Amino acid sequence: MNRVFGVLPRRIVYWLSYFQYVWLKMRLRALRNDRSSGIIYFIPEVPGHFMHAAPLYKLIGGTVVTASKKNKKEIMEKYQVECVAVDDVAISDVRNFKSDVLAKTFEYINKHAKVAIFYDLMDIGGRLSVPSIFLHHGVSLGKVRAFWEGESRIRYVKQLDYIANGDQFSHEIMLKRGVPEAKLLDLTIARTTEIIQKTVLFRWRNARKARRKLGVGRSRKIIVYMPSYWSKNSLEDTGLNLLRQIDEKYTLIFWPHPQTDRKIVQKYEEIAKRRSNIIIGQRVKGLDILDLYAVADLFVADPPTSVVSDMILANKPVVFAYGGGENATIADLPWPLEMVVSSALRLDCAASYHREVVNNIVGRALRVGLDKRAYRSFIDAVFYNTTGSAAVRTAQYIEVIVRDGKLKN
Repeated sequence: MNRVFGVLPRRIVYWLSYFQYVWLKMRLRALRNDRSSGIIYFIPEVPGHFMHAAPLYKLIGGTVVTASKKNKKEIMEKYQVECVAVDDVAISDVRNFKSDVLAKTFEYINKHAKVAIFYDLMDIGGRLSVPSIFLHHGVSLGKVRAFWEGESRIRYVKQLDYIANGDQFSHEIMLKRGVPEAKLLDLTIARTTEIIQKTVLFRWRNARKARRKLGVGRSRKIIVYMPSYWSKNSLEDTGLNLLRQIDEKYTLIFWPHPQTDRKIVQKYEEIAKRRSNIIIGQRVKGLDILDLYAVADLFVADPPTSVVSDMILANKPVVFAYGGGENATIADLPWPLEMVVSSALRLDCAASYHREVVNNIVGRALRVGLDKRAYRSFIDAVFYNTTGSAAVRTAQYIEVIVRDGKLKN
């Protein structure tokens, strides 16, 4: 459907993709309701990673398999989906996990799955005997993204049958690292479908719902601070200062990555207790990240974090935050992101200590908005699918694997 962009306005294409989505959802109702469909989402480490599987789950259903009873409880309570935990192992980092600790889990997957869907890369140690696919849950925003450094991740990729690139940078890097092209699927991340639906097609409705969840009136500007948790980030200084200095006329929502160190999150919670205009997003019942993409007037984020691509797709202005000291240096950025970053305002660590400067930057960013040309260049250069049909295409691939046991060449 990308081809029609030269003929039809983008919003019309989005609506066409939405109708395709609705039609496919109706067609796949039987598969979605089949408890023995054989579609398994393997999410061993972070329960919050189900949010990446949710757009696909809504179309084709399936069963979530995790590594511990604690994860199972959290996934079932938060997402209201069927979840299985055969073993009971706390996994803190899948990069260092050994497949033998989940031997029973892999036996379960081999017995019940027609396709195993991964959102984290790990050493499965030859324990899988059913078709497998890795779906990216974030866009690679570095020229040589740390995600692909070292031999281990590439070795893990080669153990799986198919890998959805997620973005054009991953495709290029994996080919250079020797991943067979037959394994690579040029599929944009499925959640881009929901981002377009929630922030473009039904933005006003979803923004109103989000404001009701937050208890924030229509006239207040909402700022969302969504930092990274890995590598260079603004969490330790600039972000804390932002919460301290932001004017009372704004509502600021802090939305940390689920793997952020608990001790750091507690520092933000202490500030929120003292300031009525600060909200810890994960504490709001029923609020999710898609709500934030719909309701935010402005985002504050670290340049390399993958959620920046979501903010750009949602057509939201971003102020880029930079940490101080050891966190001051930002890794090389690909030119589409570099164009966005250079056209946006930035909040440096030194400036974040001054209330007037912080609020001048926020106020100016709200007035000026975003650089449409830079955003469009980024979207066209990064995503394979910019029509809003990414979830549909991914579901169709999974449907074929379930039916035929493999994809046709």
